[in-house]
Amino acid sequence: MTHKQKLNDARDDIPFLKNEIYVDNASVSPLPRRVQAASEHCNTIISEQLRDAKEIAKPYFDRGRTLAAKLVGSSPQNVAYFQNTSHGLPLVALGVDWRPGDNLIVCAQEFPANYLCWIQLAAMGVEVRQVTSPGGRLEPDLIREAMDDRTRVVAVSHVQFYSGFRVDVSALGDLCSECGALLVVDGTQSVGALQPRCRSRGNRRPGGECP
Repeated sequence: MTHKQKLNDARDDIPFLKNEIYVDNASVSPLPRRVQAASEHCNTIISEQLRDAKEIAKPYFDRGRTLAAKLVGSSPQNVAYFQNTSHGLPLVALGVDWRPGDNLIVCAQEFPANYLCWIQLAAMGVEVRQVTSPGGRLEPDLIREAMDDRTRVVAVSHVQFYSGFRVDVSALGDLCSECGALLVVDGTQSVGALQPRCRSRGNRRPGGECP
């Protein structure tokens, strides 16, 4: 099957694209027929087999983890389900064993879902270091200058929503590994379009949101 045929098949599966070109998928994605069918199948299981629904659904969730892991180059045991990015990232932020004197680094122009959950940690005594990205470019050297031996987390979006700049998460992963920091990556703008890989040096927690 040629690339053009694959593209046509993908468009045919999304009714909204019959007469439209849509590029705002990081906000709200048009619903493919296969997703609609899966959702209806899930609702049927719940409505008809409520008591057994959890056990029946387990293979579907397991397959979802396997596919998601393949998409980002990780392992199924590293994949967890959350409602959306705004739900998952605060759980990461509150899951760190913060100690007095710790700091974190976040871009001052970050998307709210990957910004508000971090700056609120200041109330817990965490120093929040906000890095400004000149011209929308969040380069690793800017992060390096803000880091020290008490930096516990570096939070970035793989693709910056306000500029489209693609952050070098591989370089940041190596940097965080050297400093013993956790790199938290919001992949909402990139996973599926780009190929972020989680298997490399450093401590990483990718986050992404599904339609």
